[in-house]
Amino acid sequence: MPPKRKAMGAQEGGNNVVGNLTNLIQEQTRMHGEQIQQLLDMQQRTQEQNPQAHAPPVRPDNPHAVYEKFRKMEPSNFYGSSDPIVAEEWVKSLDIIFDYMRIDDADKVLCVIFSLKKEARIWWEGAKLDVDMETLTWDKFKGDHSKKWRQTSPPQEGNNLHSDGGDASWPKFYPVDDVKKALSNKPKPKPKLKPTKIKASITPITVLIILPERCKDKRVFFLKQLTSRLLLVTSPYKINGVPLRRVNQTYVIGTSTKVDISGVNIEKFDNKYFAKQVEKKKKKGIL
Repeated sequence: MPPKRKAMGAQEGGNNVVGNLTNLIQEQTRMHGEQIQQLLDMQQRTQEQNPQAHAPPVRPDNPHAVYEKFRKMEPSNFYGSSDPIVAEEWVKSLDIIFDYMRIDDADKVLCVIFSLKKEARIWWEGAKLDVDMETLTWDKFKGDHSKKWRQTSPPQEGNNLHSDGGDASWPKFYPVDDVKKALSNKPKPKPKLKPTKIKASITPITVLIILPERCKDKRVFFLKQLTSRLLLVTSPYKINGVPLRRVNQTYVIGTSTKVDISGVNIEKFDNKYFAKQVEKKKKKGIL
């Protein structure tokens, strides 16, 4: 008989433990339910006070309607630019449009893709291969766009690397560049002509042979080189028929014959000596 009493006591103790656990679980469930209800009531009161604070953007069922609304805002197209300011201003203009339209990220990205033209379109055709169009957000697109078009800045001094990797000289602008300068009426001085190097076979005592047809094969004496780079030559006019004249050294051939001209004064012969004399115009009515 005693063993039966012990078994009955153990069974009653187990029932008490199970009953206590059940009551504890029920009490915790009730408390959790009350807490959840309080949170729901607080959320409802907040939405009633500010109904647009957490309102999700409304996405129309027709994507074409979103694009038509986007076009009516007259957004500017982006063709790609090495100037980071142009790219940054384009993104800012789209942010202003999207703030007004109140559309989700998927529609924002689709609208922006239609605004990419030429070089920017080529960049996007390659960039979209590395992104998931289903999860692509507007912020992620702006980040990729910034890496490509907006991270370009003028190089520091001593660094002339252009955005595309090539060398470039960045022009400096100063306000005085816009100041108009007075034009000078003074004629610019003509540059002085340096004497042409004469052939080694031509010296002031050399007899030369002229090649031009008028005096072809005539022997002349080389006197000196003028400031006009021409050679001053002459010969006995009664013998050769060649007067004092100028000739280019290209049209003469030097010989081995030498003539002593030390007694000849040639200082007065220069380019002015051969200049054409200006005749005075006669006044009409005067004989």
